[in-house]
Amino acid sequence: MQAFNYLGVGIQGEVTLCCPGWVDKRIGQILPFDSRENPIKEIWHSEAAEDFRNTIRNQTYTYCNEKCPYLKSKSVVFNNTIPDVPDVPKVINLAYDKACNLACPSCRPEPIRKPDYWAEGFRKQIEKLGYAPSLYFSGSADPFGNTHYFNWLRDIDDGNSLQVGEFVIHTNGILLDRLLRLPNVLRKVSTLRVSLDAGTSETYLKVRKSDSFDRIIRNIKMVQKAHSTRLELNMVVQSMNFHEMKEMYNLGVSLGADVINFDRIQDWYDRPDHVAHDVANPTHQMHDDFKRHLTVLREVTACSDKASIGL
Repeated sequence: MQAFNYLGVGIQGEVTLCCPGWVDKRIGQILPFDSRENPIKEIWHSEAAEDFRNTIRNQTYTYCNEKCPYLKSKSVVFNNTIPDVPDVPKVINLAYDKACNLACPSCRPEPIRKPDYWAEGFRKQIEKLGYAPSLYFSGSADPFGNTHYFNWLRDIDDGNSLQVGEFVIHTNGILLDRLLRLPNVLRKVSTLRVSLDAGTSETYLKVRKSDSFDRIIRNIKMVQKAHSTRLELNMVVQSMNFHEMKEMYNLGVSLGADVINFDRIQDWYDRPDHVAHDVANPTHQMHDDFKRHLTVLREVTACSDKASIGL
């Protein structure tokens, strides 16, 4: 249950208890110069947070929107057991900086290379926890292509930051081999999540404007050999790749992925043209073709527990 385990820190320091694209409520905000003793913990136990959780407990889902894959799959079930709220979030998603080594058309109109001025301030606020059960690097940029996130990972690896129980690494995979330089981080990686968005190098070039497909596959194999962990592959389904959902699934199976996620493109960072790529929208001119490919995917994965289809 996301709201009872997860906390995300977004671009302006806004705090959510689920993916910000799936909910319509922010429960608070941390600031780079926050004077509170422990702002993360304070927001986690705030009235706003409990108000949000209550809508999950009573199954009204007031602040959840139609994009939530948990609601779509009807997996928001308590089985008569209401989860306890831990003292600190079990997972903290670091999604406050957008600097990245790629400029994917589905995400941003142009490259963002330099970390935000306030990034170090957000780090200091999170470090006030002293210990984090799990840190998610990163919900907003590649953790190895973003100098702020990578420097923080190096400091954690060297013992110069807060203690961390485990890591979720979300990456585009191009610089994934840098993880091998961080042995203390590597051994604590519980989930490796690679956003690939294509099943072939030809489509990858169109979607990512990069010819790094084969390099990414090598990096995945290399890291998994050094530290076998849960592997997830992500595909943001859009007009340039929906025809390759089956190929994406087959690639994931060949790499030994535990889950292959298929998610609908969203309006990240106020992209004005995202509607043109949203083939899951019934009004899109390619929607019928998309539905045919989706039917094929569902047929191929009918007897598999490896596909998570949030479409």
